[in-house]
Amino acid sequence: MIQIEEIKITLIKFARQTLQFVSKKEVKFILTILFTAAGLIFIGLKINESLPELGSYFENIKFGWAIASLPILFITFMLFAYGWSLILRSMINQFSLLKIIQIWAKAQLGKYIPGLGIHFVARLELSASEGITRRTSFLSTVIELSLLLVTAGIVALIALTNITGSKSVSIFIDNISANYGGLYIAGISIGFLIAILLINPIPVRWLGEKIGGVDTAKFTYKWLILLIIFNIIRWAVMGVGFFMLAKSIYPIDYIEMPFLIGAFTLSWAVGLLVVFAPGGIGIREAMLVLLMEQVMPTGAAVALAALSRVWWILGELFVLFFSTTALSFSKMNSPHRAQNTQIKKEPIINEDNN
Repeated sequence: MIQIEEIKITLIKFARQTLQFVSKKEVKFILTILFTAAGLIFIGLKINESLPELGSYFENIKFGWAIASLPILFITFMLFAYGWSLILRSMINQFSLLKIIQIWAKAQLGKYIPGLGIHFVARLELSASEGITRRTSFLSTVIELSLLLVTAGIVALIALTNITGSKSVSIFIDNISANYGGLYIAGISIGFLIAILLINPIPVRWLGEKIGGVDTAKFTYKWLILLIIFNIIRWAVMGVGFFMLAKSIYPIDYIEMPFLIGAFTLSWAVGLLVVFAPGGIGIREAMLVLLMEQVMPTGAAVALAALSRVWWILGELFVLFFSTTALSFSKMNSPHRAQNTQIKKEPIINEDNN
């Protein structure tokens, strides 16, 4: 028992020292440059490899498919913002949904600023300006990111098991099993353990107690299951939109749709986990190219990775534009409603006086 306590103390001490070291500005800057450069160099090599054919993919984009993917993109991004509001609703009762969506959208843009946790800090500060405590915002964001990562992993795991019988995907999975079987099983096992630890009411309530001042009583297993289902559906729908975007670049078969959904969610998760790359730039694209090469030429995969980044940013900007515009209209209509209420009341007062 004493040994276990000593190991625990040593691990906590090591974790604190690591965080202190990583949080230094110079270290963050160097790591940001290294991780981003690594991803971009990989993309650069792939561009050089496919340069003769790359231009033709951009020139022959099927705009019908690209435009058709936008409504799905916009809807799913609104659901991303709404998902955070669902978590907040389990902790606080009253808040403006439009304002929460706007805060989510503004903070999202902060992830493209070099530095660790800019997006995270921005959300805490913007939430505090609306009367939501930083503690509540912190815990809700931790839960949100954990849910997104775990459900993205679930979707990727299901989609990449070749449920459609695609030959190209089957070859890809066989190669992974043959060359990296041990790592594959270890990765799944570790991911499963992390999922149990992070997405569970018990650690959420424990963290809430440690932080203090956060109501986690409503965060039950039933609420958790509903959030997991909501996020899985959201990833699947967004993956369909990504498949439509891929169709605008390359005539990929419908049988490959599950693989594309899994590849998209997995590349997003890897980009998020590499926290030093601003917005996962370079890392997400590198992962996406690596996976997309299984079902399309390298040039098409590179073109799709570049287009998907623009596609993703459009989704973020749409949420910000929509929430800001809706809030402006709401404020404009509020004085008119108040005036109409007073006008309706005046005749009644006059009749009473007469």
